[in-house]
Order: sequence, then C-alpha cells, then structure tokens
Amino acid sequence: MTAADRSGWSCTCHRFTDSATFRVALGALMPLDPSQVAFDEIGPLYRLAEEDASLPVPGEPTEPPRVPLPGWHVNLALSGRDLPAAWAATRVSPANPSRAWS
Repeated sequence: MTAADRSGWSCTCHRFTDSATFRVALGALMPLDPSQVAFDEIGPLYRLAEEDASLPVPGEPTEPPRVPLPGWHVNLALSGRDLPAAWAATRVSPANPSRAWS
C-alpha cells in the first residue's frame, strides 16, 4: 500500500488506445471536484529490444534499442470517488510499474 492509498486516494493504472481516446475519457472526470482527482499522463512506454548482434561504432554513444509498447499510458488517483465507467475498461495491473504515486 502506498502513502497515497493510506490517505484515502485510490490509485490505478490505465492503457488507452491512443492520446485521442484518453482525451475523450477525460470528459468522465470533469464532474469531479479538482481536489479529488489527479492523473499522470505518461504516454507511450518502451521495453528493451532483443540483443542487437551488431558491434557499437567507436566514439558513438551506445543506447540500447527500445521497442514501443502498445497504448497510451496514464495513472489516475481519485479521493472518495469510484472509478468512472469510462475508465474501467482501460484499467491495467502492471507487474513492475515504471512510475507510481508516492
């Protein structure tokens, strides 16, 4: 349980098809009091690609290749409110979230 959960906030992770779909879902949050809702728009997430067999070029920076994961990712926190129906279908439970509320 995070500090946010202990203080009465319910924190969830969501994956939308794209940014536009997320923007439409924001409408479901508009009736809420701004002091009862917070979101962290993450956008695309990436994972490391499979090992690349090519050798790095001397003097060039080496950044491991990354592959985008599907969807537009958003974290949502609500205080004293249920999850809006428009957000329920987008809820995901990542095994190792890369970002979380603190």
